[in-house]
Amino acid sequence: MKGRPTTLPPPWAAFAAAAGGVGKLAATLGVSRRTIDRWGAGTIPNRHVQEYVIQEAKKLGVTITWI
Repeated sequence: MKGRPTTLPPPWAAFAAAAGGVGKLAATLGVSRRTIDRWGAGTIPNRHVQEYVIQEAKKLGVTITWI
């Protein structure tokens, strides 16, 4: 059974899909689902968090960038 459709924008939707869903992505990154939603909406975490998330995304073949 599939979960709810994501409302995340690309590339966050691709990142969540590659991780197996938003819940699994959140668990992998050690954050809440709400945090994933916030990042997808444009909230920018500190540099160390950004670097970690970028590396985890690369492992799944997804490119995440913050402006």
